[in-house]
Amino acid sequence: MAFLDDLRARGQLAMTGGFADRSGGAYVLENIASLEQAQAIVATDPLATAGSSDLTVHEWNTRDWSAG
Repeated sequence: MAFLDDLRARGQLAMTGGFADRSGGAYVLENIASLEQAQAIVATDPLATAGSSDLTVHEWNTRDWSAG
């Protein structure tokens, strides 16, 4: 949790949560300059450094529907 708390404190964590089927979870980064920066951040995730999970980074193109 400290890893995610740190990302949130730096303004880089948009959301996080577990999958409904309890098979794992995901987090969404924001305010990241590049895919490479996101990959570098994820590489420091304790789940990755401990080798307990395989983490995958996907670049996501979003659409802001609130702009009307």
